[in-house]
Amino acid sequence: MKRFMTGVFAVACAGAMCMGLVACGGGSSSGSASASSASASASASASSASASASSSSASALNPDNLVDPATINPGWLDSGVRTSDVWFLNGDTSAEGIFFTNAANDAGLSYTKVDANDEETDSEFDLVITEDLHLRTAGTTAPKIDIVFDDDMNCYDYVTGNFYSRGDLQELTNMVAGKTFADPDRQIEMTFFEDGTYTETVKGESENGTWKVAASTVVEMTYDSDGYVEEYRLTIDDGAVTQIMDSGWKYYTLKK
Repeated sequence: MKRFMTGVFAVACAGAMCMGLVACGGGSSSGSASASSASASASASASSASASASSSSASALNPDNLVDPATINPGWLDSGVRTSDVWFLNGDTSAEGIFFTNAANDAGLSYTKVDANDEETDSEFDLVITEDLHLRTAGTTAPKIDIVFDDDMNCYDYVTGNFYSRGDLQELTNMVAGKTFADPDRQIEMTFFEDGTYTETVKGESENGTWKVAASTVVEMTYDSDGYVEEYRLTIDDGAVTQIMDSGWKYYTLKK
């Protein structure tokens, strides 16, 4: 449902490269449970995709199609608790990974590296975005990171030569497309059509717009009427999206 959010809002993203899938969560007890089930369901997809990711190389990147790092959505953020999506090495959820958070720097993002136990091992805050759309350490000829994004879900670090993946965009999109989520008590229904449009009905009044998966934990809706953008957190259970949650922690359940 449309509302102006305070403190819980991230921008959207776009793009396409290697494969994998995971959601990493936190927040309140209900938010943590949702993210945990998402992570468990996502692991199988990521494992099956990691082989193709491992065989990728920098030569597969198309410099003309790189995504602006400023548009990357790091994942659902709430109450200062880190719930950003983890991007795993070669899409392997048992391996080390990285994550990004929104930051008050020139790039708008900070970078953190984690080991296989999700323990933080390195970080970088002083980042910039170059004219050729690289996210890199500022003010040095020997950057700690030099990352490009070719997809919402995948990135490549020129410093280490590593590919990282946080999801299979098509698989996530298929989990949402054609589904209706509802809050019967408030008489709200949202239907996400396969052509990327949606209809939201509130007490019999309908509004239309477009939607897309913006992160492995986020579906983004843009209202036709005024261009307003709303984000909903995905609850993934056993390979299916069972609920979405708005910024006010209101849940909408999959309508059977």
